[in-house]
Amino acid sequence: MKTGIDTATLAKMANEGVVKFPQDALKNKFIDATIFGDSVESILREKLAIKAKDKINMISADDYAGSIVSKSKAKDKIAILYANGTINDGEGDEDIHSKTFIKEIRKIAKDDDIKGVVLRINSPGGSALASEIIYHELLQLKKNKPVIVSMGNYAASGGYYIACAADSIFADENTLTGSIGVVGVMMNFGDMMKNKLGVTTDVVKTSTYADFPALTRPMTDLERNWIQGYLDTIYTTFKSRVALARNISMEEVEELAQGHVYSGTLAKKIKLIDGFGNVNRAMASVATTLKLKEYEIEEFPKPIDKFEEVLNSLSGKKKEDAIMRKVLGEEYVVYKEIQKLRSRQNHIQAILPWQLEIK
Repeated sequence: MKTGIDTATLAKMANEGVVKFPQDALKNKFIDATIFGDSVESILREKLAIKAKDKINMISADDYAGSIVSKSKAKDKIAILYANGTINDGEGDEDIHSKTFIKEIRKIAKDDDIKGVVLRINSPGGSALASEIIYHELLQLKKNKPVIVSMGNYAASGGYYIACAADSIFADENTLTGSIGVVGVMMNFGDMMKNKLGVTTDVVKTSTYADFPALTRPMTDLERNWIQGYLDTIYTTFKSRVALARNISMEEVEELAQGHVYSGTLAKKIKLIDGFGNVNRAMASVATTLKLKEYEIEEFPKPIDKFEEVLNSLSGKKKEDAIMRKVLGEEYVVYKEIQKLRSRQNHIQAILPWQLEIK
């Protein structure tokens, strides 16, 4: 259906809230008519040439989609590997966890029918160590199968870090790209414990750094210098990954780095990405590279069965999150970020220093 309304007018109508009621939608040609369900059934009977008393056999969208049988007999496959959320160490179901994500990469590597991979990234980054581990594993995968990155809303910090393992990188014009930099979060609850709870600590140690990192005192100058040296080393490693991937010098990377964030349009101009396009564009690139005319698509991680998803939502962590979301409303996002910050304490991060919410 085409309304014939230009994009500028549509934007103006959206900002002014022109369409409030069905009649407004009809007046502005967003719909063809305002009718009740029985009228829809009458139209369907007329189209199907059946009598008023005859039953209309309905089918849900899910059942219809499940009934479609692919005619493709292609043995070759292209994998779509989804990297969504914050990058974390270890294992976990939500976001990107290094051990869990590497298992998916290795499944793809061992499947001889999978000829190439599209890595779809929507991530603000996270753990610098986890990013490096995932980067390394993707390099091993790339030795035998082409890996093309498709960046979504954002691929920043650690998200861009892992993208550097790919053969090519595609993004949208508005994709937030870059944020090449690292940050360390070192907590000190000493004053709070003393002033609010009346709790103090005394330490007996056998060496200078025996109690480091400590949560109950500020860092010493020696410790601060040690951490700064660690940050500088990780930052240099990050920049070297970018320099190798984008075929530019370390000096050029430094000019682009320092935590700066770019749009996809600007990222293309400064050579941080290769071109514009979505998942389909990246998939076409893989197919062209491999000269595949027919192929099937396989997703990793596997989509969760809807019944299993319902069961998961009724148990454990998912149930707790659902309750907190209901109680906190819009503040739930802040609550989740505080929880993540607590889990990242004393860990070096390659992550956007702010929360992005796209509506």
